[in-house]
Amino acid sequence: MKLTICDKCKKAYLRKELKEYIMTVSDITDDEWDNLRKWVASGNSAYDNPCYYSDDRGCPIDYISTMRVIRERLAEIESLQACPTEEQTWNDETDSPF
Repeated sequence: MKLTICDKCKKAYLRKELKEYIMTVSDITDDEWDNLRKWVASGNSAYDNPCYYSDDRGCPIDYISTMRVIRERLAEIESLQACPTEEQTWNDETDSPF
C-alpha cells in the first residue's frame, strides 16, 4: 500500500518544521532566511539540503549549514585564484614538491 500525503498537509507540516528549525538557528541572515523560505516553499525540509551533503555519520546536514559550508569553500577557492604575492610565487630553482 502506497502512502500519499496531500499537498496541503505536506506544506503545513513543512511550515511547522521550518518554525521549529528557525528556533535552533540564532544567527541567520536575511539572505539565508529568504533562500531557506524558497527551499521549503518548493516542498523541501529545512533539515535537508540540495547538495546531499551529510555529516560524519551519513545523516543529511541542514540547509543553512550546507549553504554556509558552500560559501566558505567558494571563498577559499577565490582566495587561491587571487594573484600570488612575491612570497607565494614558485621558484623552480629552490622550491621542490619533494
